Amino acid sequence: MSQLALYSQFNLREPYQVSEKVDVLSKQLAEDGIYFRRLPLVATPSNESLSDEQILGLYKNQIETVNEYMHYKVTDVASITTNDAVAISIRDRYLSEHTHDDDEVRFFIEGSILLYIHVEQRIHMLNCTAGDLVIIPAGVKHWLDIGPNPNFTCIRCYNTKQGLINKFTQSYIAESTPRWESIFNSHP
Repeated sequence: MSQLALYSQFNLREPYQVSEKVDVLSKQLAEDGIYFRRLPLVATPSNESLSDEQILGLYKNQIETVNEYMHYKVTDVASITTNDAVAISIRDRYLSEHTHDDDEVRFFIEGSILLYIHVEQRIHMLNCTAGDLVIIPAGVKHWLDIGPNPNFTCIRCYNTKQGLINKFTQSYIAESTPRWESIFNSHP
């Protein structure tokens, strides 16, 4: 279940608001220019492993809607499982605050991640799960925690690969926020 916790950058121990209600999540994020929406998932056999092309084909309508509205040129699939040899190094790559020259668009179709968005003095911590569509505008400070045992698949839309290169802010605020292990300590 998707969940949003709002923190002040001056108190990262306790959120001042927590919600699982989609309308509240959408409204809170929209106030800071972040687009959030739940989209329907396509039913697939749980034991079937799909190729990137098959995933993109299954979600063609959702992708076209996003791309037509926002005019993105490229769509791909990002997927990490616990068995991936590089999963931990990938986790480290996104744990520090950064921005991008392009919007970061992710439509989650499997698994979950923690997405942190830093706008002014607010930290939005969004637990993204299957069915979530998030659009973070170019230049907005954020970071991700894919957890110690990563497992997610998402569709990404963007304009150029170069636009998604992490531009680190040199701030240490991300290192001060709660990590996956402290939030989901009972769920390995």
